[in-house]
Amino acid sequence: MQLLAGSLDIKGKPFEQNMWDTLVEYTKDHEGILSYQNPSLGITDLDEIPSFIIRSNSFGIILFQVVDETVTDLSEEDDEFWKTTNGFIYSPDILLNNYYQQIISRVSSEPKLYNRKEGTLKFDIRKYIVLISNKSHEINNLQKGSNNLSSELIFHDNYTQSLNEIFTIGGYSLEEEKLDIIDSLIDGTIVYKKTRKDKILLEPLTKNDFIKISLDHTWKLDSTQRAVAMQIPSGPQRIRGLAGTGKTIILCMKAANAHKTLEDFKILFAFNNLSMYSQIQKHIQDYYVWETKKTYNPDKLQIRHAWGGKNIRGIYSDVCEDIGITPKTFFDVKHLPDPNNAIFEDLLKFHKDKIKPKYDLVLIDEAQDFSPAFFEVIFLLTKKEKRIVWAYDEFQTLKELRIREPEELFGIDSDGKPNLPSSTLEGEYSGGIQKDFILPNSYRNPRVNLLIAHGVGLGLYSQKSKIPMPDKKTWEARGYKIISPDKPKFDKNDNLIIERPENNSRNILEKLLRTHYHNEKELIQIKSFHNKKDEHDYVIKEIEHLIKIEQVEPDEIIVITLDTKDSDQDLKYIRSHLNTLGIKCITPGFIEDNSQFKELGRVTLTTAFRAKGNESNIVFVISANKTINDFTFRYRNAFFVSVTRSRGWCYITSNLYDSRINEELSGILNNYPQFKFTFPDAVEYTNSIKIMMTSDKQLDTYQKDIDSKLNDDAYRAILLETIKNNPNFAEEIKKILDE
Repeated sequence: MQLLAGSLDIKGKPFEQNMWDTLVEYTKDHEGILSYQNPSLGITDLDEIPSFIIRSNSFGIILFQVVDETVTDLSEEDDEFWKTTNGFIYSPDILLNNYYQQIISRVSSEPKLYNRKEGTLKFDIRKYIVLISNKSHEINNLQKGSNNLSSELIFHDNYTQSLNEIFTIGGYSLEEEKLDIIDSLIDGTIVYKKTRKDKILLEPLTKNDFIKISLDHTWKLDSTQRAVAMQIPSGPQRIRGLAGTGKTIILCMKAANAHKTLEDFKILFAFNNLSMYSQIQKHIQDYYVWETKKTYNPDKLQIRHAWGGKNIRGIYSDVCEDIGITPKTFFDVKHLPDPNNAIFEDLLKFHKDKIKPKYDLVLIDEAQDFSPAFFEVIFLLTKKEKRIVWAYDEFQTLKELRIREPEELFGIDSDGKPNLPSSTLEGEYSGGIQKDFILPNSYRNPRVNLLIAHGVGLGLYSQKSKIPMPDKKTWEARGYKIISPDKPKFDKNDNLIIERPENNSRNILEKLLRTHYHNEKELIQIKSFHNKKDEHDYVIKEIEHLIKIEQVEPDEIIVITLDTKDSDQDLKYIRSHLNTLGIKCITPGFIEDNSQFKELGRVTLTTAFRAKGNESNIVFVISANKTINDFTFRYRNAFFVSVTRSRGWCYITSNLYDSRINEELSGILNNYPQFKFTFPDAVEYTNSIKIMMTSDKQLDTYQKDIDSKLNDDAYRAILLETIKNNPNFAEEIKKILDE
């Protein structure tokens, strides 16, 4: 049984906390959800939400409302209020019935749950009022003339007996399919269902048929996602997971839930990719409206880009306004290795003492994209409880093979101690709320796509560019299983066999293809050409085929180029030729604004950086050959980001006919769903990691310096003499050349 204690520790009545422990004991061996005052079903007053809600295959749905005052009379003329020794309380029976009606209103559109002709539910909901300060012999006095209660009463002296009967009487079980739909409707995840309003064929014929069926499935939170989304921690919390594990959606749900239940809180939702702004705003708004029937308050729940952009406010610009300084522009810092870090370092260096806490809760999406200076500014902006929740993609970039700990991120205090020691994330908060979550299930990427992304990204099948994760624990945290060798850390020449279990990849399209006698490897299409024109013409022709023959909607297609140097002219060529075919496109950051992405009826043409955080059913990754001679791993990283944007088909094309990229891709597909490779030499591995961890700007600087010096005859002569006089260095170079 999943436990969602919510605000029980903060707002729960004394007996409610005792009853919680009792219910935990009764339900511990059963599947389902036990929650305190959750979900709200659009009810904004917490006192009007049942104390405890159980959803379970074994017990169906049970509602408990606890009354800790002594009730003395139920016979008021309108039955709306109950008299107690302390005055009057609103009828718990009416409250439970209102909640019951809210459940009906949410499920009435689902024929598997509701009989529209008869106006009745196809499952049972049991309602109980726990009068813990009353005894059962008082019932006749309590109900004189008022026998129309819709809920059953439980009293102090029959409390244990009543619970025994509730949890032992059969006939209330729920089929898993029904419970999944109920969970989706009650939790509110139904608002994220991506279905289109078209008739869905039982036997899919085109790619569009498969896409429509996959989008029409019932999406419900898994137990880890629900625990993250529905509970607010008392302090810092970290959320980790691969791309496609639902981090952005559950962070949006968490923001909306906090805004709904803690109306006085000032909440910040921080993100880094401008193209994500509209999507984040829509996720929060859709869920908040579903839950409250009103729009969120943008003064209390602020969605902010780290820096800001045209017509989009940013954290940096807000801080500058608060402390009364002029913000720097991108042109002021573009020459620096990391402009995004530079602006926050500048705030800390010159204005740290002026930054004052103003947020009760901060949520950070794509935390791996932010620098320590940014995190330290966030620490200063957050009130003393430091409710900072950061969602960390453990593999959004190859640089994140090792996740950074809190003490590396949030700066140090005046005594030189970490503002947030790593021990901050150990253990749990009250109510069993975890401090550090790992999301194990990937919903976006088909398993084969994920293995292609990881295999090429980490160079597992390359000749000289292997940077595999170095130990068993790290692989398992990403959802893989080590078949061999059976050891915690790997060494040179270890022959590794690593598998991704099917149950950790929950993509719908993958399963649909298998159901309809297709091989899921069809989701990966690989083509090589001798030049860019042939490559681009193929992409144009294939997009035309997808839209006009396979009936795929244009906005379900993203084209991502790895060739950043020529991206502008390459994407212009594709866009121009698609336009002549009557196919409209957008090119975020080149022609349209960065924040415009996946617009209805338009194909998106972009780069890997701008595609981060977005997803689509069909993705083209062009210029994949850029990964081959990439000792910096920048292009391999871009390849990884690009392929993991795909929920379905991924077309991988090259414009330089080089067998090495095809050998890598075919090696991965041949071993699917496993990786089989030899662990590299420690020196080679360490050098690759050092290069990979260097910033792009610094790498460019180093490369320019090397090119310049090697063109200097005097420098070349000195370098050769140095090598001759340094035997170890010479031997190392010889070894590399021999290999």
